[in-house]
Amino acid sequence: EYGNGGGMLPQASSIERPYDLQQIPIEMKDENGDGQFNSGDYFIFFAEGPDKIVYNSSINTISKEINPYDARNYYFITSNENNPKRIFSQSSNSTTNVNFDYHTHFEYVEEELNNLYSSGREWYGSPLAGNPRQFGYDFNDLQPNTEIEVDAIIVVDNRSGRSTSTNVELTLNGENIASRAIAGINSGTYVDRGRKLRIRLSLNSADYLNGDLNFNLQYETNGLTRAEAYLDYWNVTLYEQNIFEPNQFFFNEDQIANNEVSYTFSGLTSSSRIWNVT
Repeated sequence: EYGNGGGMLPQASSIERPYDLQQIPIEMKDENGDGQFNSGDYFIFFAEGPDKIVYNSSINTISKEINPYDARNYYFITSNENNPKRIFSQSSNSTTNVNFDYHTHFEYVEEELNNLYSSGREWYGSPLAGNPRQFGYDFNDLQPNTEIEVDAIIVVDNRSGRSTSTNVELTLNGENIASRAIAGINSGTYVDRGRKLRIRLSLNSADYLNGDLNFNLQYETNGLTRAEAYLDYWNVTLYEQNIFEPNQFFFNEDQIANNEVSYTFSGLTSSSRIWNVT
């Protein structure tokens, strides 16, 4: 198996990147034990999509770097490899000083639908005026007394003049948690088409342990006909308990730095396997 992981190539040519396809380890499943790859046998490997998962330590969030050039990633299979790489087993470390029974979870939305300048690589989601966005989640395993980080950028295109303003409102479970006013832009040939408004909030999971998080994001034009707003991205980062399910678990750098770390999971069976894909 060969491939170069997820994400697009760096824009700057000075940044190091793989010279060629990298070999990927696989785990062979020889169901009948005959040492041949035949009926009923299969192999598994870890593959990433076209986007890249990024951890931002300054605001303690995990997000995605969207690949604007492709919606797929590609891996190459060969049956003529003399030195194949294999997934190997490793015993647990019995001498650890930190144990984690929770992990980082994130919900990220970024749609590439509208480009205000008909040029460049910045694309935004659907219009928000008269079309509020709902983000509903049901987290049954929230870790108590941890932070829920909300991070969103909205681009406002209001060319009605600087003396005008419009509003972005965010509610959670029907309660207003953010209200932002943003001034307009004077119309003209060489002016910005939009202004970016960032909303960052930190909530306590102790207030939402029933797991229901229903966000509503809306844009109020205040009667202005030349005003519109677009969602650049929406991101919610929080902590969930380590209850095993067939999914990825993220542990950020701040949690594991300079520590010998162990992890506790519930819901494991004798056939469960955990891969470290760092």
